[in-house]
Amino acid sequence: MIPDFIVRSAALEKYVAFRTAIGKAIWRATYYSERREWLSIGAIIEEYGITELKPDLLLYLDNNLEDVSLVADSEKFCRPDLSIFFLHQLGEDENQTVRDLEKVRLGHEILKPIRKTCVISNFHVPEHMLIGLDENIEVIHFGFNNLKWERLLELLKA
Repeated sequence: MIPDFIVRSAALEKYVAFRTAIGKAIWRATYYSERREWLSIGAIIEEYGITELKPDLLLYLDNNLEDVSLVADSEKFCRPDLSIFFLHQLGEDENQTVRDLEKVRLGHEILKPIRKTCVISNFHVPEHMLIGLDENIEVIHFGFNNLKWERLLELLKA
């Protein structure tokens, strides 16, 4: 699996690779970047079982284009720099939001992003729903304030 697209960021002075879905690769790659950390899919399945991971966006950053040009193959998955999940609505069913946050927690635990996992929400998530989230999972309450994008840029620059 390759990224959906890769851009060269002038602000970050790095390549940024974007992957929007985790799928199943059929073949084994002949080359893995030695500068990236690779997670064994077999070890993940052994520890967590068959688990559906659904981050909305995975970001990979590097100075070298070649180091972000492969995301996964049939045996390994590249550890992302940042994983992002979007929470769309808090309806009357708060239990669904709690289940969504549990999927975020599990995705963070399995993928172990180098920088953080971000949850971007267009509503304020009550504090009681955030109990049990790792300190490296950051919830950004977005709403109509576009200045919140600056926080993501800060995370990418770190």
